[in-house]
Formats: sequence, C-alpha cells, structure tokens
Amino acid sequence: MTIPAASESCDGIDNNCNGSVDEGCLCEDGKEQECSLGPERKRVGECPLGKQKCVDRKWGICDGAKAPDFERCGGLDNDCNGTSDDRCACAKDADCPKDLSCVDGFCRKSDCPSGQVRCSGSCVDTKASGTHCGACENACAGGKTCQEGACKCPSGKTDCGGACVDTLLSGTHCGGCDKACATQEVCSNGKCALNCPSEQVACAGGCVDTNSNSAHCGGCGQACTGGKICNNGTCQCPQGTAFCDGACVNIQTSVAHCGACSSPCDQPRLCTGGSCACSGTLSFCAGGCVDASSSKQHCGSCGNACAGTKTCASGQSVGESTLTGNSAMATSHNAMPPHPRCPCPKSSNLSSTQPSPTIHSFSRQQAICPISSGLARLV
Repeated sequence: MTIPAASESCDGIDNNCNGSVDEGCLCEDGKEQECSLGPERKRVGECPLGKQKCVDRKWGICDGAKAPDFERCGGLDNDCNGTSDDRCACAKDADCPKDLSCVDGFCRKSDCPSGQVRCSGSCVDTKASGTHCGACENACAGGKTCQEGACKCPSGKTDCGGACVDTLLSGTHCGGCDKACATQEVCSNGKCALNCPSEQVACAGGCVDTNSNSAHCGGCGQACTGGKICNNGTCQCPQGTAFCDGACVNIQTSVAHCGACSSPCDQPRLCTGGSCACSGTLSFCAGGCVDASSSKQHCGSCGNACAGTKTCASGQSVGESTLTGNSAMATSHNAMPPHPRCPCPKSSNLSSTQPSPTIHSFSRQQAICPISSGLARLV
C-alpha cells in the first residue's frame, strides 16, 4: 500500500522519516540547533534530542538523536509515545505494567472510568478492591481489607500474627496480641472474666453477640462465608450484591455474573451496568471486540469486509494496495494498535518481512517501511 510522504518542514524534526532532519532547508553556516528523529522536538521516552550544525548552508547529521523503536516490554518507552510498554502483547492484565490494561491482546492505557483499572475483565478500584488491592490479582488475606491500595485490618481489628482479630473478645488475644485468658475464663470487652454479659454468648473463648458477629452468626461456630455479613443472626450478602458460586458479587460489573448469576460475558467484553459490552467505541464482532473504524474484516459494521486489498479508514473501505505476496499479512496491521510514527516515504511499500520481537511468549508481525539507510521505520 503506497502511502503519501510528508515533506520536511524545517522545524528540527525528521518529518519525512528518511533518517535526516531538515535536509534541503537553508541555514546559516556555523549555526547549531537541537533536532529530533522522534515525533516531537523534545525528549520523549527513549528518544533523546540530538544536535546538528550548519555547513555550506546545509544542516548536517542529527548527532545523538534516536528514532522510535518497537516496544521491548522492559519498562521503557521505546516507541517514544509517552507511555512505557503500551504496545506489548498480553494475555491478561497482570502481563501489563501498572496503570495499563490488556485490551484486544495488547497493553494499552486503561479504558475504565477515572480512578479504576481493568483486572480480570472488570473495571475495579485497586485502592478498595479486596481481590485486586494495589494491583491486579493482589488479594487480601487473613481478614484484611483493601484500604488506599494496601491490605490492612478493618477498624476495630488488630493484626496479630498475620490475622485480623478483635482483641475485645478473642480468648487468645484479649486486650492485645498474645494476651491469652486462662482456660476457665472468657474475654469480655478486652478483659478476661469468668462469665459473659447476659446479652452475649461465650464462643471460642470470647463473649459475642450472635445476632451480628459474622464468625458466630446465629450460634457459635456458624461463620458467614463468601463475603456475607451477619444481620439479625442470618448470613446475608451486602446490599447491591448477589450470592453467586459461593461468593457475594456485584452483578453490575462482574464479567462472570453480568446482570444475573452464571451469566458470563465473552472475553474481551466488560460488564457495565449489568450488560456485556465492549470497552469504549469498540464493537463486538465475530466473538471479539474490534475497532470498526479501521478493521479490514469489519469496516464500519460487523461482517463488512474490505474487498481485495483495500483498507479501512474511518469506517470506510478505501484505496487499492500495490502489495503482492504477503499482502494479507501486511494489511493485518490495521487490527494492531496505532503507532506514533511518520508515514512511509513516497513510493515505499509496506512490508511484513520482519517480525517484531517475541514478547510475553507471543509474537506478531509489524508493518515496516524500508528507507534508504537500510533501517526499518515503524508505521
């Protein structure tokens, strides 16, 4: 597919992606300027600025500058778009760096509401989620809850040996950690005593109210599980949740129980307001979420494939390609995340002969533009 070339704008940037900056632009001998082989005339990610000097009224090489490259998935912004590792292949959110989500097989900036990230297919607040506390798949244990992104004991409980206990009624931690009551005693309001008050029952060495105690709900040893709480001696899910597969879940956001128990959303769709839907402006076509504005197979709507070697732009089938041989592979870049690079130079054809590095056990073809220097520029 032949792509029109940009022209040099004499602005210190390699506008036409040929590896030179401001060639053909007149300058004053001896003058120096900062120059960039990246998308902006400033350092972005791993693309530092260089310097070039005017000799014989022509700008020389841009010494010290570096052009954008494939994302190497090592925590650096190799493609110089302002975000590290946002084009790395992934299978799940945990494969991506913090603040990025796995969307359509690639790490991207989160498409969730402000303050949330996508974990296991759902948008969650990692500052409050007990199963994704501080980061995806980091679950709190020992009775701890997620508070500001850290697993901590809830108010009224003390961390004793990794478990959250109520020192007001614990027979082994009465009034403080490791302060055990004698065998014949019970813990009542943080003090060891011989008997419990009339409205409480002695359970596991402590005096409890079986109408509200989730560890002894309705009777000693009858613990509430799956996130249920004790209300009037009965274990119940908190308001706004439903009991599905042994746990209280929010059926408004759960991808496994969207709108009702055992009503899952097919990946990569999310559960929003109790309904399965693709994120953002993506459409659900042929079992996957696609961008109908650029998908060759679903251009403008599901199943509306571009004929022959035409491509999809803004939801419309456009142009004819000059590609031969690996044309189908080369045009598959439409389904990949957009890359912040210049278009190919004039009369250059897209090629897919060079695969990108294997990342997270995945590999993919990346469309490239051959240039005169022999280097490959990313589209």
